[in-house]
Amino acid sequence: MSLLVALQHRDLDPNDYELLLRLDDRIQPRTVSKLELSSLPVSELSVADLDARSPITCGVCLEPVEAGQRLKHLHCGHAFHDLCIDAWLRESSTKCPLDALEVFL
Repeated sequence: MSLLVALQHRDLDPNDYELLLRLDDRIQPRTVSKLELSSLPVSELSVADLDARSPITCGVCLEPVEAGQRLKHLHCGHAFHDLCIDAWLRESSTKCPLDALEVFL
């Protein structure tokens, strides 16, 4: 009997934590392709942009966005450091980290 089947027929206890983590490792998250990432609009934040609005924070790394840094814009309207959102969408998810809307339908 497989380990997964055995877990289905008994109560879990704290000793099963590591086992459950290993089960999660088997499931690869859906991600966005490099081609799709390259289709998202990118802009560079200027000093004038920073002066005109309140401070901007990247929703992935939670660091402030500074003049001269590149922002990648999602269709939902959120913008992030281009490298941060690329890593998020390439490695973790197909959704915006702030509102969980699909980046590409």
